[in-house]
Amino acid sequence: MGHHVDIIFDLTGEKEIRRHLRDELARTKNEHTVIVPENVAHVIWSLITDQSFVGMGRNEGY
Repeated sequence: MGHHVDIIFDLTGEKEIRRHLRDELARTKNEHTVIVPENVAHVIWSLITDQSFVGMGRNEGY
């Protein structure tokens, strides 16, 4: 108890941005933040609404 998790939804689809996010988290020894890729965000979206999901990136995967 008392621990927290930060979540970043990466909707860019850009490999360089993902790499930069991971590098910065590692550089700052951040072990409480997770990066969620667009395909997981899409699954979460589909579970909570019937509206269409409009991704921002190219969805190149992780």
